[in-house]
Amino acid sequence: IPLYFLFVMHKLKKNDSNLLMPDRLKNCLYFIILLVGIYTINPFFDQTLMVRLIGVKVWIFYFLFFAIGFEIIESELELKKLCNFFSYVAIFPCVIGILLYLGSYFLDYRETMLFFYNDNQFIARIATQEFGYFDWGLGIIFFRIPSTFTHPAQYAGYLYLSLITIVSALALSKTKKENNFFILILILTILATLAAGLRGSVVYV
Repeated sequence: IPLYFLFVMHKLKKNDSNLLMPDRLKNCLYFIILLVGIYTINPFFDQTLMVRLIGVKVWIFYFLFFAIGFEIIESELELKKLCNFFSYVAIFPCVIGILLYLGSYFLDYRETMLFFYNDNQFIARIATQEFGYFDWGLGIIFFRIPSTFTHPAQYAGYLYLSLITIVSALALSKTKKENNFFILILILTILATLAAGLRGSVVYV
């Protein structure tokens, strides 16, 4: 919300109402907003006004990010800085996720997660989807690892997107040292993604 506020205020200050997006993308977004609007006022839709407003928020609240995204980056250097930043940030949850996996594999899954959540069984059970895991055989076991996120699916989704920024940072790296550093982050993120315990992770990677 603060970012939206700053963006709108900047537009008003410059007296510029134009959104710097491709027309086809802009038209697609307008069309989705129209559909959501029609569905929201649909008299045959048996839901309360509060539920309808929540639905509007879920579907269109984030659309302004498209416009901000097209305007916030104005050069390759700015894109590189943004990708570098997201790559650095990804190290923290990846390391935690891998440590949780190693603890679960070599020690005990339940005990590792309870230790991480300060012996709060309720939170640990929710975060791990009831301590869910599956065994592929040959010693390959996947545990539901949420790392610093609410649940494993959130964590995995974050890692999938992080792979994009890390590969971009790698492609934009200027020196051999920088290139090697982002290769290490990429390997770390791939390992964390596979260790998150989502069966589709292998396909996504």
